[in-house]
Amino acid sequence: MKIASTVWKKAALSALLSGCLLLGSTLPARAGLGANAASVASDASAMQATITSPATAALSQPAVGAAGSSPASSGYAVKSFVTSQGVTVREYLTPSGTVFGVGWQGHRPPNLSVLLGSYYREYSTASAAMRHKDLHRARIVAPNSVVVMSGHMGHVTGHAYVPGLVPSGVDAKAVVK
Repeated sequence: MKIASTVWKKAALSALLSGCLLLGSTLPARAGLGANAASVASDASAMQATITSPATAALSQPAVGAAGSSPASSGYAVKSFVTSQGVTVREYLTPSGTVFGVGWQGHRPPNLSVLLGSYYREYSTASAAMRHKDLHRARIVAPNSVVVMSGHMGHVTGHAYVPGLVPSGVDAKAVVK
């Protein structure tokens, strides 16, 4: 029984990652990582999402820096939206308005071709070349970006960032969630 369970889990993760690649490859890249702040609305529209109010976004973002510090004082801002499938997406912006990171959580992965934008092709190439060892977590390090996904059927989380775009003084590993 334990062998059958392990085989099923491996097949489920493989299907999940393959589905992300196939879903993303069918749609053209729009904005996402590396784009400007106006692209957040474009991303939300492409995913049939509702942009959350700034108060909601501020409450849902991870805590960073010293107690009581705000995103503006931390060197970045967060904009978020909820897709029609119930996936919450957060886009992290530099003070100049460039998207340096994205994070998501929900029942299924979002459309990664939209969120990763021009970095999607390098992500898909690196993902295809990597040997997935962990059933519940994947870390894909491409030449210019990092994508981390984890979860199980019915609950998936992930984040991606471009190390070269992260504002100075901001730790992308701690901030982008």
